Amino acid sequence: MPSLSELAEPMLRLAGYRVNPRTNGPHTTPGLSRITIRNISDGTEHAFDAPRETSLGSPTFSPDGSRLLFLLTRYNGIEAWMMEVSTGQARPLSDTSINAVWGNPCNWLDDNATVVCRFKASARGAPPDAPDVPAQPNVQSHGGGAAPIRTYQDLLGNAHDEALFEYFFTTQVGTIGLATG
Repeated sequence: MPSLSELAEPMLRLAGYRVNPRTNGPHTTPGLSRITIRNISDGTEHAFDAPRETSLGSPTFSPDGSRLLFLLTRYNGIEAWMMEVSTGQARPLSDTSINAVWGNPCNWLDDNATVVCRFKASARGAPPDAPDVPAQPNVQSHGGGAAPIRTYQDLLGNAHDEALFEYFFTTQVGTIGLATG
């Protein structure tokens, strides 16, 4: 269950997605506080505890199982991290914030040494401001009775919603070589 502080975070409703504008990720996430790797053959364990006021998520093993990629969500952004399964050593992979508003933002390549991630666009600037006066009235009507078509939540309703969608969903795809960062 999300904490009250997580529920109190700002939320944008854009095209069916609930976006936290501070982190550039989903509004609520099933965050983990610890990742533990246990070697079944000898019983040894290696653990990584989330720093205070952060959460961990999206753990994904490399194709050969030697490394674990995961996301660390802070108050103002999301970082990609990697843990060596054999030693439990964990480190951040990049100092650039991840764009995690939809889907899994990072994936392993088959070489076990490269990760492809969606990053926040580097030159995107500040989010678009809401207009002081709407360009047109927001008119919705319903004739009553049953609605024979499916309804969707959080549709883009105006030009400002469209600008916010473009701002938060525009990504910069990049690779991270684990040897070079």
